[in-house]
Amino acid sequence: MPDLREILNALDEADKQLWLENRARIRAAYLTAHQQVLGVTNWHHDDDNFMDLIDIKLAILFDAAGRIAATTDVTD
Repeated sequence: MPDLREILNALDEADKQLWLENRARIRAAYLTAHQQVLGVTNWHHDDDNFMDLIDIKLAILFDAAGRIAATTDVTD
């Protein structure tokens, strides 16, 4: 998968804004749930992996919709 910066650069301005808004909402929801259930002091590297997965899933969504104008494939 390309670097996140490459994906964002391959989006037009409207789609880039849509990406960033949705990314922020999903991350905020997870952080809120984590804080309420475990507390921030119990953050684990798997939580970082999940945050990365959010970016991957958004890339797959935008790629499936044909909204990424990239020269390399987003997914295999």
